[in-house]
Parts: sequence; C-alpha cells; structure tokens
Amino acid sequence: MSPKGISVQIVVNAEQLQLEKEMTLEAFIHEKGINPLTVAIEYNYTIVKKETWSSISLCEGDNLEIVTFVGGGN
Repeated sequence: MSPKGISVQIVVNAEQLQLEKEMTLEAFIHEKGINPLTVAIEYNYTIVKKETWSSISLCEGDNLEIVTFVGGGN
C-alpha cells in the first residue's frame, strides 16, 4: 500500500490486480509498458477510444480487458 494508504483493486483480463496509487487508464498503460498503438481496451464492458484514456481514472472494482493486435498472414 502507498504511504497515503491508497490501494485500488481492479480486474485486468480476468486477473485481480492491486494498484498502489490512483492513476488514469493512460498512465496504467504507460506504466505497464504496453504499446498504445497495438491494443484495444474495454473499460467496464465498453470499448474506449485512445483519446479518452487520459480522462478515465481507475477506481476500485473497475474491469479492463486489454486485447493486443497481432499481425499474420501467408
């Protein structure tokens, strides 16, 4: 837990995760080293546009599904 006692439990791809500080969705993606150009994110069962990531504050009980695009072909 952080010095201020802030701890937030969220679910990411069906796994419980504890955040030690409050943060936006954009900050979370950056902190985890996820390339924002290669993912789509569902936030609380709604797909959200990249333009809104900085305005979404992650809260207790939030649910994220992060899907990574993969290339393929012949």
